[in-house]
Amino acid sequence: MSSERFCILLAKCLGKKKEKKLLKSSTSKVEILPGTLLLFLDIVKNSSNHLQFVLETLDQEDVEVTCDRDDFNEISKEEYELLISVPTCADRYQIFLNKEWMQEGQKLKVGDYVEVYDKASAKDLIGILRYRGHVQGVSGIHFGVELVYNKGQGHSDGLFRNQRYFTCSSESALFVGLHRIRQHKGLPPPQRQSEPAGACGTSVYSQYGKANAYGLKKGFDKYCLDKVTMALTGDNPVGSGTGKYRDQRLFTAKQNHASLVPILGLMKEEEYMNESRPVPQLINQNKLALKVQYNDDYLLILNIYIFSEYLNEGLGEVLTGQGSQGNNSRHKPSPEPDPELGLGSLVEVMSTKPLYGLIKWIGHLPDQKEPKKLIAGLEMEEETTAGTDGTFGSHRLFNCPPRKGLFVPLYKCRKDKRFMDERQMRSPSADRSINFGSTETPDLPGTVSPPTSLENISLVCGKGRGIQGHHNSCYMDATLLAMFYFTTVFDSILHRPKTSADLKEYTEVQQVLKEGIVNPLRRHHYVRADKMMKLRKLLDKVGKIPGMMSEEKDPEEFLNLLLNEITKADPFLKICAEDNQETQHTYFYQLIMEKDERLVLPTTQQLFELSFLQIGIKLKEVPSCLIIQMPRFGKDYKMYKRILPSLELDITDVLENAPRECIICGDLAAYECKECYQVHGAGLNTIAFCDGCKRTSHQHKLRVNHSCRKISVPPAYHDYYMRKKDEGKPVPIPREKMELFAVICIQTSHYVSFVKTGKGRDAKWIFFDSMADRMGEQSGYNIPEVRECSDIPRWLSDECYSDIMKYPEDKTLPEHMRRLFCDAYICMYQSPQVMMFK
Repeated sequence: MSSERFCILLAKCLGKKKEKKLLKSSTSKVEILPGTLLLFLDIVKNSSNHLQFVLETLDQEDVEVTCDRDDFNEISKEEYELLISVPTCADRYQIFLNKEWMQEGQKLKVGDYVEVYDKASAKDLIGILRYRGHVQGVSGIHFGVELVYNKGQGHSDGLFRNQRYFTCSSESALFVGLHRIRQHKGLPPPQRQSEPAGACGTSVYSQYGKANAYGLKKGFDKYCLDKVTMALTGDNPVGSGTGKYRDQRLFTAKQNHASLVPILGLMKEEEYMNESRPVPQLINQNKLALKVQYNDDYLLILNIYIFSEYLNEGLGEVLTGQGSQGNNSRHKPSPEPDPELGLGSLVEVMSTKPLYGLIKWIGHLPDQKEPKKLIAGLEMEEETTAGTDGTFGSHRLFNCPPRKGLFVPLYKCRKDKRFMDERQMRSPSADRSINFGSTETPDLPGTVSPPTSLENISLVCGKGRGIQGHHNSCYMDATLLAMFYFTTVFDSILHRPKTSADLKEYTEVQQVLKEGIVNPLRRHHYVRADKMMKLRKLLDKVGKIPGMMSEEKDPEEFLNLLLNEITKADPFLKICAEDNQETQHTYFYQLIMEKDERLVLPTTQQLFELSFLQIGIKLKEVPSCLIIQMPRFGKDYKMYKRILPSLELDITDVLENAPRECIICGDLAAYECKECYQVHGAGLNTIAFCDGCKRTSHQHKLRVNHSCRKISVPPAYHDYYMRKKDEGKPVPIPREKMELFAVICIQTSHYVSFVKTGKGRDAKWIFFDSMADRMGEQSGYNIPEVRECSDIPRWLSDECYSDIMKYPEDKTLPEHMRRLFCDAYICMYQSPQVMMFK
């Protein structure tokens, strides 16, 4: 093990699954996220004689990654042990980049005061580090913390999976990974106080309680509400209630002197006093005590409690094969499980409280008393108090994040109806095993306007925001969010009525796009992947591009299919050649030009003008939307290393019929000379001349043979200008400018987007990644994320040019700056004035 070289991935890469130590075909490629931990294997050369590094994932199922040296960092064995305990790649990546956090993790020692993030209260709790090291059944270094102020918000008394690591008050200990602990930098908290004495003469002990309960509390058992819950009261505070349950008064107690607790958290006082460790007792409604076999792992007992609470089963059923009446031989036999369920099936656990999970294991539990009963090991959508990481007792049966693994009888599972259409729900043999998470996004009829700004950042930004990606959908996710989230420039395709020339599926596509995707995105700021899959299925059916359901595509392919083939939107651009007035119609413009080596850090303004100049074309009119493809081809070729998207795109000098200003005197221009490009300065505005300045400038021996072209000016404007000039009144010549509202970027076959959230140069921007994180690894689902990028207006200003040039290497640029400048693929511009009439 000492020779192993551990690494962490810094950029998204594609990996290949391995089966029986053999690489599968290229169709088995999977996306590996930044933050993935890797084991260094080898260095190879690709077809271009370029060195590539081969690594293998450590926290996923045998995936091999080939990447560049800049895509990963080597880490020490101790750093690996600290990071492997962090459950998500995104958190792992952020912690690694935070050198102070990593150093704290390596230096923390027993006795230090620390702050632990509590997910339930979303607060940092102060505690004392009592243990640092490995814990039972979980990989990596964990930290055992005794809470100082917040007793009752912990999960144990220093016991973790039946292994004692330290001793403290009940419910005052937390075991966490590095992602939830930081060094406490304030004054040392006061020492913990001794626990208050309990009242005498009580009948049961409870190991459960609220924040104001300390350790094992004495109380009287009053009512058994069901097979698993006991209402408790006592002389000392034992909870937060007064004896009222669901608007029904069960008994009367003082405030904070009543609590509802699981029966498995109770045991008789005399048994507690005589036992060296707690032995849970089942007290049924007839006041009969049934001894439950105590397993080496206390979580086993808690799991039984969860089964019973949600499945209305007796507490000992899983272990004993019997119901709550103990050895009652007349209990009903278990029904047969659904034969269609198997590994990978999405299921709903039949209960009064909705529970959803993914089957990752089916079989018989160790020491199971009824071998005929199949048990399903589920990875749940949400963490549970009794959840494991896929272990049952001391046996590992499958892998999943901590506190998400549960074992239930297979016959208690049925197919998850949330992912079944009407036909599937009617069919008993239908099965789907795609998991998109529990946050639903119902269709939203009507018309929903885009958000007007980013005033409430918490609604728009964060994980679980934007459009959820699934199976190579990033090209579509990034494009649709850019098209519809904060602008209406494409809204005409959402409202145009169907005509006889349209596809028969036109209305269905329009409805899915509008009510299933655009409206929920604008109103609720989230679209689940099943809605995107519905659209992709329709596009795959009616379009001419195969593989829309699963294969990688480019945004321009999707845009052409949606705008041209299906919705038949009016083309945004009308282009004509200078020597041929025949008009061509298109939806986007690919920047094509010969590379100008003088441009070190070109802007889209410069490249746009250079492309029109070299090809010799003009725009017939101002478009409502201008979609520009950068001079690159996917991830394989870039003409320029970096490109700065211009916040405003001045299109005046590429318009066929627009007034322009003479570069020399400022009067209304009458001619343009392409051969004068770069003579009087940079930009197409330097090649326009009035009649007099054109004659004077071209008397120079270097320009005498230049060929000039007459500029077309609308007659009405020409007459107006000349009249005002004769009157001696200055007439400003207008400039036609379009504003940047989105940039779609590509890196390693993955598309993301930057989107403007308001109007004006200073409006805030967001960054969107539909696959920023993942839940459940190979059988799980992607987690989209939206982040605020308020620095974009400053980055794209002239003042920031010198700051950008201070970073000679792309990898040294800040993350979002690097993705915006180095990975720009499509820039989207709009004209607010023209939009109002289109």
